[in-house]
Amino acid sequence: MFAQYQAEFSSVADEVAEKLGSVNAYSDNPMHNPPDSKLETLREVEELLKQACDLAKQIDVEVRSAEGSQRRALTERAQPVREQLKRLQAEYRETSERVERESVL
Repeated sequence: MFAQYQAEFSSVADEVAEKLGSVNAYSDNPMHNPPDSKLETLREVEELLKQACDLAKQIDVEVRSAEGSQRRALTERAQPVREQLKRLQAEYRETSERVERESVL
């Protein structure tokens, strides 16, 4: 199950990164990506991040349920998942704050 959760997390994380990238890429061109479109994309990203968080929790459950050397190996494999989730959450917050500021102006 660990590998399945990890693969699903990777897929969701890739989708989050792609959507955040699209919002960031067109930040300087409001006609190409209007504010409403950016906000909708950010709502989608928020839902995807919830999925990613749930998957990371499932990965942690798998790690905790493993024993001995397998547990140590899974812990090492789970660490990048946690780090990637933190990076994506931080990027989402930064992007969301910037888009909100842009929409006020």
